[in-house]
Amino acid sequence: IDGLRVSAHPDSPYAAGPTGLAIRERRPVWMNDIPNDSRTTPWRERVREYGWVAAVSIPLLREGEAVGALTIYSKTDQGFDEDTRGLLVEMAADLSFALDVLARDARREQAEQRLRQSEARYRTLFAESGVPMLLIESSTGRIVDANLAAAEFYGHDVAALRRMDVRQVDTLPEADLESRMAPLIGGQRMRFTAEHRLASGERRDVEVFTASVSVDGSCSENVTSNA
Repeated sequence: IDGLRVSAHPDSPYAAGPTGLAIRERRPVWMNDIPNDSRTTPWRERVREYGWVAAVSIPLLREGEAVGALTIYSKTDQGFDEDTRGLLVEMAADLSFALDVLARDARREQAEQRLRQSEARYRTLFAESGVPMLLIESSTGRIVDANLAAAEFYGHDVAALRRMDVRQVDTLPEADLESRMAPLIGGQRMRFTAEHRLASGERRDVEVFTASVSVDGSCSENVTSNA
C-alpha cells in the first residue's frame, strides 16, 4: 500500500474507499468485491496489480474522534467471515483504547510539565524573593509556607513558621483579625498596615499586601509583608 492515496474529505475522489469511509463515518466498512465496486475506481490499477478482492476498514478512535483506520486487504472474498470480522473489530477497539491511554499520558505529562514550570516560577517569585512573604490559608489562618526573607524578618525558621498560625504573628484580637480576614476568603485583594509580633517579642508595624493563590485546588492568601 506504499504510495496509496487515501482521503477522508467528502469532496475528494479518494474518499470513497474503505479507509476514507471508515474514518469519515466512524464505522466499520466491508467491501467484498472491490475490483467491481465503483467506489474503488481511483485504485483500480493497484487492485488488479495485487489481486485484491475484498477489504475491511475499521476506524481507530482517540477520545471519541476518528484519527485513523485499521485497513486490511484480502485476495479472496472469503477472507472476512463473521468470526474474523469480530476479531478485527475487537483488535481495532484495543488499538483505540491504547490511543486513549497515550492521549491521557500526554495530557498528564503536559500537566506535570506545567506544574514544574509553575514550581520554578514559585521558587523565583516567592521562595527567593527578598520581600517577607507568607502563604496563609484564609479559611483557617494557618501559615502554609514562608520564604527565607520572612524567616529572617520574624526570627523563626521556615519550618517553624509552617507550624504556626497567623494569630501567633498578628497582634489584633482574634475577633478583629477574623473580621479583617473575612474578605480574603472571597479572594479580595487588600492593602493595610498591621502590627506583627517577632520571635524576640518585639512588635513591628508592617504594610501588608494580599492576593489569592490556589494551592492543591484550594484558595489560600499570599501575604507579603514589608517592614
